[in-house]
Amino acid sequence: MTTDRSPFMNRERAPGSPDAVAAGCTCAVEDNAHGHGVLLQSDPTDEPTRAWWIAADCPLHATLPHA
Repeated sequence: MTTDRSPFMNRERAPGSPDAVAAGCTCAVEDNAHGHGVLLQSDPTDEPTRAWWIAADCPLHATLPHA
C-alpha cells in the first residue's frame, strides 16, 4: 500500500483509475475505489491519509519516478 505522500505515487494517474488502467496500470480497481483510494486514520484527531493498493508489477506505480 502507498499513500498520497509516497514517492511511488504517480500524481497524474491514481492507481486503479480509468486513466491509469488505460495507460497500463495493473493495480486493483475496486480495492482502490476506481482511483479514489481509501482514507486511513489511525487516531480520530489525526488528518486522514489517502492510500492505494499498488500491484508489484504495475508499470506506472511500482517503480520510483525518474528524477
